[in-house]
Amino acid sequence: MGGAVVPILPDMTRMAGWGSSTMEYMGAEVAAEMAALGVSYYNGGDAGVRAEHTLAQLGSHPALITVAGGSIPASGPVDVTASNVRASSLLKSFSGTLAGVAGTLSSTATTLVFTRAAAGDAVAVPAGTPFIPTVGPQYRDAVNILNIGKNDIGGAGADTMIIEKTAEAFAWMSPLVKRIVVMGHAVNRDTADDSPGRAQIMTVNAAFARAYGALYFDLQSYMVSPQIWIDAGVTLSLIHI
Repeated sequence: MGGAVVPILPDMTRMAGWGSSTMEYMGAEVAAEMAALGVSYYNGGDAGVRAEHTLAQLGSHPALITVAGGSIPASGPVDVTASNVRASSLLKSFSGTLAGVAGTLSSTATTLVFTRAAAGDAVAVPAGTPFIPTVGPQYRDAVNILNIGKNDIGGAGADTMIIEKTAEAFAWMSPLVKRIVVMGHAVNRDTADDSPGRAQIMTVNAAFARAYGALYFDLQSYMVSPQIWIDAGVTLSLIHI
């Protein structure tokens, strides 16, 4: 595939989830369920981030870095920019390599920062050099859950972007036989019926259902179904006023 030999089947003993708060906050429960099946789980959820951040952390669309001054210094941090990833205080630092130099990419509210892992010679970095994450590619041949772009909902063209970026991440996974659950997005509580964000989520979910079939999990339908109360062990009762 693309000139490389890839596995036919995924490694069913490893699993990872990618997205924002939905994935991060369900991580402990998913890990416990998977452990009971003998499957290790990596929580790649990062609350508050956008699709561009998730794809950079995963590695399907790495951050394309330009270093201030044009080179990584011999030691310490250096401010950087990325043409495809905006700075965000919500982005958790993650490890990887930039121009062959190991380090971490982190962010303040206004600035991305690369910090090399060990001192060494200064290294020139051409503009647009990809920062290759360490963890994401390690799960490229595993079972994965994709729940990308919830925090982009409401922006112009967000539905189209989420559909495209999810497809990109899905295709990037290396086994020929995919074991990737594409999880749809749920509408936030108290969202107005005529909200543009609600319409975008419904558009995204419908596109996912068409594209991924049995590999799609309809989170929205599940969240508003009676089954969720059964699974949670909650008995509902009617209150007559």
